[in-house]
Amino acid sequence: MFLILLLTALNYNIVSVKRLLLLIPLISFLFIDINIPFVGPYGNNNSTYSLQAKNYVRFGYLKTNFAPFKNFGNNFPETPQYYLNHPPLLQILLSFSYKIFGQDNNWAGRLVPIVSTIMSIFILSKIIEIFFGSNRSKLSILIASTLPMTIVYGKLLQFEPVLLPFILLSLFLFIKYVKGKSGKILLLLILTVIIGFLADWPVLSLAVLLGFLFLIHESRKKQGIVFFFIMTGVSLLLFIGYFTYTSSLTGEASTLSQAYLNRSFNGPPFHLPNSGLYFLKVMFLRFVVYFTPLGLLFSVLFLRKLVSDIKKSKLENKVFLLLFIFPLIYVLAFPNGAWEHPYWLFYFIPFVAISFTYYVSELFAKLKGWKKNILIFFLSLNLIFSFSIFQMKRVQTNKALWQGSFVNKIVKFINSDKEIGINWDFNDDFLRYKLDRDVYILWEKDHLMEYLSKNPRSWDHFVFACWANCSDQDKRYFLSIENKYKVLWRDENALFIDLHQFSSSSSAAAQESTQIPSRWPQGLLEGGTLMKDESSKKNILNQFIKLYRKLRDSLALEQI
Repeated sequence: MFLILLLTALNYNIVSVKRLLLLIPLISFLFIDINIPFVGPYGNNNSTYSLQAKNYVRFGYLKTNFAPFKNFGNNFPETPQYYLNHPPLLQILLSFSYKIFGQDNNWAGRLVPIVSTIMSIFILSKIIEIFFGSNRSKLSILIASTLPMTIVYGKLLQFEPVLLPFILLSLFLFIKYVKGKSGKILLLLILTVIIGFLADWPVLSLAVLLGFLFLIHESRKKQGIVFFFIMTGVSLLLFIGYFTYTSSLTGEASTLSQAYLNRSFNGPPFHLPNSGLYFLKVMFLRFVVYFTPLGLLFSVLFLRKLVSDIKKSKLENKVFLLLFIFPLIYVLAFPNGAWEHPYWLFYFIPFVAISFTYYVSELFAKLKGWKKNILIFFLSLNLIFSFSIFQMKRVQTNKALWQGSFVNKIVKFINSDKEIGINWDFNDDFLRYKLDRDVYILWEKDHLMEYLSKNPRSWDHFVFACWANCSDQDKRYFLSIENKYKVLWRDENALFIDLHQFSSSSSAAAQESTQIPSRWPQGLLEGGTLMKDESSKKNILNQFIKLYRKLRDSLALEQI
């Protein structure tokens, strides 16, 4: 916000009333379900970073050395479990929001990425205005605001939405510097890179790319070399500074290298034969899903155009090409991270929005009569596709909402500081965040009952859930646990049990819902074959979700 005000003072107005009105669709989508619990796809991210933000609120920034950590409780730990894979700006901004609006408001956390996403679209429109004019600039707002990637992940508590406005602001200032060679703009650019680095690592590669871009564009080679070394030097100093900072906190130098290895080629897809082809298939599918079929088509055409015009000295061609190269480097440098997390493609939003804007404008100017109507028809289908992806993700999240009410119910039964045991089908990070204590995931599927019977234990209570990944064996475990242990609370998806008491004395809470879970018991009694809900076949969205699941399972992914 400081940078936006500073730009306004320099007569580079980023915000205008007309652009605010054009953002109404985006704001509407981002504010849907803004206060629901941190569950569903990547709800664990929301919980993890919110917990780290609350530790800032509890203990202050100086006592924590400005470093986020994952410990629980109101007593400052002797050995904090620092989370240093990323710089801390996201968690610090979240802590500000929770301080102002209240720690019990989930919307206070989501407000941070929402504001960041809105700022990104604003700044992107100003970049487009420089090269394409006001009309295309306004069109780009509508296009970027309706991409599935924007409306699905634009409110995720994650580093990508928070960093993107700094990336685009750096590029905006770079363009102004190239055109005017102002020392004031150069200082502001360096300041933006520094603050952007506090949001996440990729800004370092952006700084080097900007230096290289200026070097090949600037006719005066001496000035180009100086600028290149300035940007590269800033990038190098920031890396050395953060490396020194993390090493001093942990006492070891391997923290960052281990973080990189975990996100590079050290993951499941790269242990498979033809892993490169498999990775490309996943990235292609995600590009279609989150940037729409037309978004992919226009991006390929625009990239081809930029490459064919590579010898031209136009600044705009180089800037747009950089907006493709930058996210591509991010994906290729951290392929395992990109494979696990669809939102790692978030940085492609500017390039896709520019490509889409360019070709829609060109086609509308050239096509007449029925040809223009055909274009409108396909644009309408594409928009329906975007909204369907958004709604499908909402359905996925809404199916997990029961975990929020379940956790709120079991809190009153917990009277010790011990960690809680859970099985593999419950959001562990959400439980840690809500109960402010550690959680142990029991993966011993084949010996679950035997493990629960062992004494002594490090936990008194156990949550057994059976909903998202619920096999017939899991259903039998559900009934066995219910028959053996005292059930403190239950719903049709999960049991909360006291491991020190047995089923001979059942609580009133358990009696409130003593029916066998209605979603699958009949199927279990008939030999493990689930009863099919014929009515769901009539629902188009359900069919869409089934297709999504088939694609996801065929690629062995948690999320496409």
